[in-house]
Amino acid sequence: MGDKIDFKLKFVYYAMHQDVEVFEQLNQYCIQKEQNDKFIDYLNCFVKEKDSENCLSEVKIDFDKLKLCTDVADKKFSVTRNLEDKSSWLNSRYPLFDIHKLDNEKYGVGGSPSLIINGEQVESGRDSNSLLTIICSSFDTPPEECQEELSSAGAGASGSCE
Repeated sequence: MGDKIDFKLKFVYYAMHQDVEVFEQLNQYCIQKEQNDKFIDYLNCFVKEKDSENCLSEVKIDFDKLKLCTDVADKKFSVTRNLEDKSSWLNSRYPLFDIHKLDNEKYGVGGSPSLIINGEQVESGRDSNSLLTIICSSFDTPPEECQEELSSAGAGASGSCE
């Protein structure tokens, strides 16, 4: 839907797949923040290949910019510290990932996936067609993209892209 929606991928306040997920989410946060024009291409690559290093190269992510951002975010949000402090983990199983903690609290997000549209948490299937339908239902005048028929094949868990 391009610029017809204000899309932001945000993360729940914990990671279910520990360090692998934590550091991938940190990369995704920084790519979206600092190199947003490459973000969707990166996600598409990562969902298909599940190979972050290859996708970073393929999409031509500026590694220096990414490293600077991840270092700053890691310190600001205590990412590594939370990962290493197992006493702080949710239910003693999941490291905290507090980058979007305030939004999690604001919208009552308790798990992934969650979808917020116009400030409200909404329910949707995980397949492309269900997501398009629920997003399009929020428009007073839906754009032409809402007439497309997308796949109804269910999407399973996608590792750290949840």
